[in-house]
Parts: sequence; structure tokens; C-alpha cells
Amino acid sequence: MENKMFYQDGKKRFLYDYIFFEATNPIFFSCVDEKKDIYIATLCDDRKELRWILAKTSESQLMDIMKNKVTMYDVYLNSDIYYVITRKCNVTKCQLCDDKSIDKLDFPTKGEYFEADDEELADYMAHINKNNNNNIYNESFHKKKEIYLTEGIN
Repeated sequence: MENKMFYQDGKKRFLYDYIFFEATNPIFFSCVDEKKDIYIATLCDDRKELRWILAKTSESQLMDIMKNKVTMYDVYLNSDIYYVITRKCNVTKCQLCDDKSIDKLDFPTKGEYFEADDEELADYMAHINKNNNNNIYNESFHKKKEIYLTEGIN
């Protein structure tokens, strides 16, 4: 769903970046806003409406989630910018929240890890490399090249 619209109004726009898990609706995914800031998004369990909680994050934090270094809850807890997207009766709304106004009960379960397998991790790494024009690979290549040149001089 890369580059497809998740939400848009006159003030805010979110495009899907990467879907980690989905059923009928996306459950856990990343999206980017009009400023290219990245957000983690999770669907809350509510039978009255669909509600996604978005928290500002980074690709490295999402990678840490995939590697089980941090939980999704930790990433949400450490954010200071949140958006709540609600959809009810085909009407979708967006609300900006801060640390004081966000309901932390809507965060993913505390202490639970995503538990991505090697294939999921490889897929997300490929996605990041594609989006960054292989900057991660290029930086790694140049560091290795620099080491070889330095070692060759000594």
C-alpha cells in the first residue's frame, strides 16, 4: 500500500508507508505525513468505531520493534506527538493529541513484542533501503571501503 492515502483533510495528510500486519483493516503499519515525518499506527479494539492511534517515530525505532529491542508500547510512550484517526459510518476524523490528552489505554499492550520473523525483518529492511535509495547499504559500503583503505596504508 505504499504511497496510498490513509487519511487526508484540509490540514493533515497521511500516506501508508509500510503495513506490518493487517486483516480486514490495517492493524499495525507506518505512515508518513505531508512533511515526510514517519508515524507508527495501530488499530484500537473498539466495536463502535475504527480508531487508529498514530505516534511520531523513526525508521530506526520501527527496526528496533522488528528486532524485539523495544515494544510498540515503548515507542508510543516515548512520543510527544499523537494523532487519533477515527472512522464511523464512513466519516473519518483526525485529532491531534499531546502526552496529556492521549488515552494511554489505547496504546499497544505493555511488555509485548512484535516478534517478527527473519523474513518479515528482511522485507522491512528492503523497504527501508528502497525508500532511502540504498543509503543504508551505501553507508555500510563506504565504511568498509574506508577501513580497507586505512588498513592498506598502515
